[in-house]
Amino acid sequence: MQDEIVELIHKAIPDDGDHIWGLADLSGLLNQRFAGYSYGISIGKRLDDTVIASIIKGANMEYYRLYTVLI
Repeated sequence: MQDEIVELIHKAIPDDGDHIWGLADLSGLLNQRFAGYSYGISIGKRLDDTVIASIIKGANMEYYRLYTVLI
C-alpha cells in the first residue's frame, strides 16, 4: 500500500526543487475515530524569498497575497 501512495504522490507533486513531501505511518498513533487512516502526508512548497524576507513583525500584505494564490 505504501508503494502505491508514494507512486501517486510522485505523479501529483512536481519534482522541481520547489516542492517537498513526506509520508508517515500513523498506525496505532491516532485517536480511534481516525482508525481508518494509516498514513499522514505532508506537502510543502517553497515560497518567494523576497516575500519571506519582507516579513519582519508578522504577516504583511505581500505574504497574504502570496498565501491566497497558493491555497
